[in-house]
Amino acid sequence: MEWYTRAAIKNNEYGYYALAEKLLIPSATIENKRIGVMFMEEAATRGVAAAQYELAEQYSEGGVLASDANEAKKWAERAAAQGYVPAFVKFGREAILRNDFQMASEWFLKAANQDDAYAELMVGIMYLTWKGFGKNLNKSKLWVQKSKMEANHKIQQRAQLHKYFKTNKLDKVFGVFDSDSIDKLITEKVGEEK
Repeated sequence: MEWYTRAAIKNNEYGYYALAEKLLIPSATIENKRIGVMFMEEAATRGVAAAQYELAEQYSEGGVLASDANEAKKWAERAAAQGYVPAFVKFGREAILRNDFQMASEWFLKAANQDDAYAELMVGIMYLTWKGFGKNLNKSKLWVQKSKMEANHKIQQRAQLHKYFKTNKLDKVFGVFDSDSIDKLITEKVGEEK
C-alpha cells in the first residue's frame, strides 16, 4: 500500500491531497475522479494550500465539479492567503485579461519575489511596456534575466510560460511572447534612449 493511502487512512491532510492527485489523472475513470475530488476537498478544508488551488481549478474548469466561479475564487484566495505561488500567478493572469495591470503587477511581483520564472518574466514585461509599473528598462532587464536563470533551473515551467502566453493570448496584449524577444526589445529600447 502506498504511503499516501496509509496517510489518508490515518486522517492526514497531505495523504488526502496525494491520494486525490493520484485519482485525478486525466486517464482516470469518472468515478475515480469523483473520489479524487472528495479527497481534494478534504485536504483543502484542512488547509493544504496546493489542494485549495487544485480545488479552485476544478471549479474553474467544470467537469467533475460543476463550474462555479465563486467557489473557484474562494478556494484560490485561500491558497493565495497561504502564500501559494500558483494562486498569485492565477490572479495576475486574470487581472491582465481584465486589463487591470496595476493589480496584475502586484500579484506577479508577489510570485516573482518567490522565484517564479513566469512571474519574473511578466514583471520584466510590465516594466518594459509601462503596464502596471512605470517604465524602467533596467528593472525590466533584471527581471527578464532572473526569469531566464530560474527557467533554466525549471525547464518545465519555461515550457508552461510559452503555453500561458499562447493560451491566454498574452502575446497579443504585450506584443511579445518569450524572453528572447523581450531581451531584443530591451536592447533596442536602451539603444533608442542613448
